[in-house]
Amino acid sequence: MQQRVRHFPVRRWILAVVLVVSVVVIGCATIDDLAPPVDATILQLAAAHEIDADRLSQGRALYITACARCHRPEPVVRYAPQRWREILPRMFARAKLGPDEAEAVEAYVQLTLQAADLSHDSDP
Repeated sequence: MQQRVRHFPVRRWILAVVLVVSVVVIGCATIDDLAPPVDATILQLAAAHEIDADRLSQGRALYITACARCHRPEPVVRYAPQRWREILPRMFARAKLGPDEAEAVEAYVQLTLQAADLSHDSDP
């Protein structure tokens, strides 16, 4: 009886390599890359909007944990503010966030984007 040798098709090898490379690249992003910590610039913007630091910290924590229940959190700076305004309400519903939690996440995301814009504007 002759044994049949199974060959791993080239397409599967390519898919496997792409998958491994993707995991390595994605794995290199830290939580701080995805969701920057609440820093002095964000706090300064928050003060202008009368939002306290605890609320922003809560928003960041929820952004990280609530998103991770279903998928890997996206980097906050990946989308423009208007796009986040479209995405977040759907995500709040899926994550079953209450109004206070949703407002904290929204504040964190929007102020983080404003801070990122300020830092880009000040770069030489």
